[in-house]
Amino acid sequence: MVDPIHIPDEPRKELDSKDCVYPDVYEGHFSRLLIRRDEIIGRASKLAELISEDYVGKRPVLVCVLKGAAPFYSHMCEALQDMCQAFSTEFIRVSSYE
Repeated sequence: MVDPIHIPDEPRKELDSKDCVYPDVYEGHFSRLLIRRDEIIGRASKLAELISEDYVGKRPVLVCVLKGAAPFYSHMCEALQDMCQAFSTEFIRVSSYE
C-alpha cells in the first residue's frame, strides 16, 4: 500500500513553473500550482515499482485517460521501461455531459 499524497488547499508559495509538469500550451493559464514535478515523478516511479512487483513475468495493459493523466502516465511508463517491465498501452478519452 502506498501512502497518499496530501495536497494542501492553500497554494504553495514555493512552487515555481520549472518544478511543475504541464504542456507549454498551458503556460500563463495557472493562477497557482499544487503538485511539484518531483512529487509527480516520485509517485509515478513508486506506482511503476508496485506494478512491476505484481506483474512479474506478465504483460499488463495500462490505460491512460486523456488528457489530464498523460504527464503522470508518461513518467510511469518510463519508470516501467527502466525496470524492464513489459506492458501494453491503451488510451481513452472521456467526457461528461449532463
